[in-house]
Amino acid sequence: KATHFTLIQIPQQLISLPICLLLLRKSLPFGLHTTYTTLAIGLLFSEVLGLFLIFLLQPKDPNCQKGKASMSFLDFFRIALPDAGSSWLRSALISAKNLMIPRGLRQASGNAESALSVYGTIQSMVFPILNFPSVLVSAFNIQILPEISHCHETGQTQPLKEMVRKKSFIILCIASLFRREETP
Repeated sequence: KATHFTLIQIPQQLISLPICLLLLRKSLPFGLHTTYTTLAIGLLFSEVLGLFLIFLLQPKDPNCQKGKASMSFLDFFRIALPDAGSSWLRSALISAKNLMIPRGLRQASGNAESALSVYGTIQSMVFPILNFPSVLVSAFNIQILPEISHCHETGQTQPLKEMVRKKSFIILCIASLFRREETP
C-alpha cells in the first residue's frame, strides 16, 4: 500500500534533516563549495537511508515459502536502481537548467542583477501558477498507482476499470476548475 512507503518517509526525514543541518553547520566556515558538497552528501545519505528502510520494513509475502525471502537484496536493487537513476538524471537536468537560464538572461540583458531578478520572478511566481494543476493530478496518480498495479497483477480487470473511471472523473473535475477562459 502507498501508506507503507509514506510512513517510511517520515522517519527518513526526521533522521536525515538533523544530520544535514549538522553537516551544514560544520561545513559553513570552509566556504560555499564545501557546503554544497556536504549538502549533497547529506541528501545522498537520506536517500540511502530511505532505501534501506524500505527494504527492511517491506511487508512479508504470505504466499512465500518458509525460509525463503520474498525478495532478495539483488532483486530489490534491480527494481530500485532504475527509479533512483531516473531521479538522479532528473536532478542533474534541473540543475543544468537552473544554471543555464540565468546565464542566458544575463547575456540577453547585459546586467547580472536584472537577469537574476527576472529569473527569480519566473521561478517564484510564474512556474508555481502554471504547475499547480499538474501537482494535483500527479498526487492522484501516485496515490492510485499501487492499487492499479495490484489489480493488474491479480487479474482483477473489473475493479481496475471502475477505479480508473472514478479517478479519471475526479482528475477531469479538478482540471475543469483550472481551464482557461478565452476572451473574444
